[in-house]
Amino acid sequence: MATRLLVLPRLSYKSVSLLLLMAALLGLAIADLRVTALDPWLAESTVHLYEAVARGALADVTDTLERVLGRSARRAFEPR
Repeated sequence: MATRLLVLPRLSYKSVSLLLLMAALLGLAIADLRVTALDPWLAESTVHLYEAVARGALADVTDTLERVLGRSARRAFEPR
């Protein structure tokens, strides 16, 4: 029984360089995702915070700003 060897195609310097560059970029992308990914507890807390805001948790309006500044409140980024 004859043994068949795996014959790999000849790769040029350019092909090998491109392959190594792609592998390096993939490695950097994976490393960046691992570094910048949120911890699960932080992601969950952020979702809960935004859900609470969407339910109106911060909708109460008080007159504190008006009493402190002596003028009525206005929206952020509202022209004067």
